[in-house]
Amino acid sequence: MTTFQQDLMGRLPRLRAVARAVAGDHAEADELVRLTAEAARARAELHPAEPLPDVWLVRFLTKAWMGRSHGHRLGPLQAGREAVAAGRSGAAQVRREVVRLPDDERLALALVLVGGLSYREAADVLELPLSALTGRLARARATLAAALDLQEDAA
Repeated sequence: MTTFQQDLMGRLPRLRAVARAVAGDHAEADELVRLTAEAARARAELHPAEPLPDVWLVRFLTKAWMGRSHGHRLGPLQAGREAVAAGRSGAAQVRREVVRLPDDERLALALVLVGGLSYREAADVLELPLSALTGRLARARATLAAALDLQEDAA
């Protein structure tokens, strides 16, 4: 296995986590990771001496998701399957509510909380001013907090 392959393999768990958070569907997430890995290989062939930065990988994955399925939401059957598989845990409730967030908020949340990017890195990936990113994160967190409080009151 080459050094590039080892490097990329070490980054796959983080890429999968981000892809699953933004795509909301495991099959779509795996396809996004595959596309990102192919693009990384092509980039490494063109620029073998340059390191492959994490931000580049996440940016490519993000652009691929936005290009492939902007506005895509899980269908009721897929969402139901995920809910059954996940059970009734608090984590399952959070996942269901995250899938319902607007795409821009869900993506910002995934990059920062799941992908581990700093606010600056996430803003750079999304090509946004830092203030726009923080606004999206604030709206996402407020929406999640309100939705989860409502669910607890109904239970």
